[in-house]
Amino acid sequence: MIPATFPLNLGAWSLQLLVLAGAALLLPAVLGANLPALRLRLAQAALLAALALPLLQPVRSVDEAIRIPGVSIVVEADAAGADAPSYGHPAAFWLAAALAAGVLLRLGWLAFGVAGLARLRREADPLLHLPAGAEAAARRIGVRVPFLVSAGVGSPLTFGWRRPVVLVPESFRTLPAAEQEAIACHELLHVARKDARAVLFEEALCALLWFHPAVWALVDRIGLCREQLVDGAVVRLTGDRRGYLRALAAEAGRHATPAAVLPFRRRSHLVERVAQIRTEVPMSKKRISLVAAASAALFLAAGATAARAFPLVGTPGEERATAPKPPDPGAQAPVGTTAKGSPVYQVKGDVKEPTLVNRVNPAYPEEARKAGTQGKVVVEAVIGADGTVADAKVEQSPDETLSAAALDAVRKWTYKPATLKGKPVAVKMKITVAFRLQ
Repeated sequence: MIPATFPLNLGAWSLQLLVLAGAALLLPAVLGANLPALRLRLAQAALLAALALPLLQPVRSVDEAIRIPGVSIVVEADAAGADAPSYGHPAAFWLAAALAAGVLLRLGWLAFGVAGLARLRREADPLLHLPAGAEAAARRIGVRVPFLVSAGVGSPLTFGWRRPVVLVPESFRTLPAAEQEAIACHELLHVARKDARAVLFEEALCALLWFHPAVWALVDRIGLCREQLVDGAVVRLTGDRRGYLRALAAEAGRHATPAAVLPFRRRSHLVERVAQIRTEVPMSKKRISLVAAASAALFLAAGATAARAFPLVGTPGEERATAPKPPDPGAQAPVGTTAKGSPVYQVKGDVKEPTLVNRVNPAYPEEARKAGTQGKVVVEAVIGADGTVADAKVEQSPDETLSAAALDAVRKWTYKPATLKGKPVAVKMKITVAFRLQ
């Protein structure tokens, strides 16, 4: 069964992810550090943190999550006598069904892409004798994988998670040796970094979280930074910045993408990549360390702020709390005892008020509705150290039938217990139930 709090939690988590993504995408620019490695790590951290946040942060009750400090909770029952939760199960079910349908469609599209890449690999012809440029690249990188010539690709691409290969177009044979070496270095570096596995994981994540634009923005940033890191490595290895730029320019003119691999198609980012190669300015190790430390601190602060501002809420009994321990009265004097002899306290000073976890809305009595009776019922209740309503009585009411309805509802409520110095205790408190005709 889909929890009734699913829509609320999905919205809260989506806002948390939006905050994390904003921090990851904007911090490098704010700190004046256009470093591909830093931007890549921040984007990856945002994705991983978003997945981990639901498991790491505490779950609050609905009332605790929406509580306004200093304002008492007033429960209202209308003339229809509705006894429905604030977040209904039908809405949660249909929302979950829509999300699941989108996931299945995206995963099917991804499977189509994997099958298309496998078909291109089967139909490609092996390049038995590597051209001089490709051979030089293999020696530089220290990685050797099959090069396959395919009429179905317009630009080189690396494919394969266990047995990677490099697919190149027919025109690769006739390129100048310098361009062959630059292109081969680029693709072999992707092989050495095992980027094909990372791309598959990112595409699967986009399929699972297809509804959130922040995920697509982060994956796009990761793809750009990955290419920029490889570009920088190629320039350092070959020492030929201009030759590599010519190879990128030639690739831009042949950037046709076969339909079979469209599910893996991303923006080429050629403009941003060329700009990075032309304007890259070295930074000292000390400055890089300072910027990285500042980015990490600010990113963690953004995550903590997002978790506090948009908390996740739980269904009754779902709150993550420690097991109750025997009370420690301390200096706080009790105002009475429960039927079992346990001390009862007032909510003040060191005694922290209980948090409503499960609320049953009172039904509007038919007799009172027909008579046009309405008003407020004030109930004095004792909330036990176990969170249940140990005792309840009406202190003020306009009608006996309304009193009975209010008592019947309040006695079914459950709480996260009140605490005295961190230990659960029984407390006495007043609850106002308002009945009004519409």
